[in-house]
Amino acid sequence: MAINRVKLDADGKPVLDSDGKAVLEEIPQDEIDANASGIKAGSDGFAPITSQEDLDKMLVPRLKRLEKSIRADVKTELEKENERMVAEAAGDYKKIAEDAKAELKELRDKQKQQDTKDLKAKIAKEVGLPDDAIERVFGETEEEIRDDAKKLLKVVGKREAPDDIDLNNSNRATRKTDADAERKKMSEPSFWGIPSVPR
Repeated sequence: MAINRVKLDADGKPVLDSDGKAVLEEIPQDEIDANASGIKAGSDGFAPITSQEDLDKMLVPRLKRLEKSIRADVKTELEKENERMVAEAAGDYKKIAEDAKAELKELRDKQKQQDTKDLKAKIAKEVGLPDDAIERVFGETEEEIRDDAKKLLKVVGKREAPDDIDLNNSNRATRKTDADAERKKMSEPSFWGIPSVPR
């Protein structure tokens, strides 16, 4: 039957594998026999443990060293993880800030376009340019837009109100009479190309 113990490095710290578990080593049989008979094994002054007090004296310093080593490893890992998380968060904030700047620029551009469009419509109305010609006005500043609108006005002419709209309703009766006459004419068979039958 083999007896194992935790393998220690030169500093007396346990050797850990890649999973962080202590590596075990088999105790040679001659060392086991020497300890069992009470004979000191080797020149390291090892004596068999015969009481709980002796065991505590031997284990407490080793456990403290092990605890200190583990705490140092955990602290190092936590610091690395914290640095990674801070860097990741900083990257996220940079991306959020960049996205916000891009969105703000887009909104400002849209607002500028709308302001320019409104200004073009206002100036076109002031100079008498027809509504369908507003899209052909160019310029960024009010002066540029006004100059271009005046040049365009020379080409397309002034906006005029339609003459066929009777704003006073004076032709209402005439229009009704015309509609009645048209209906009467359409009711005649000859209108539809049907020969009239004598009565």
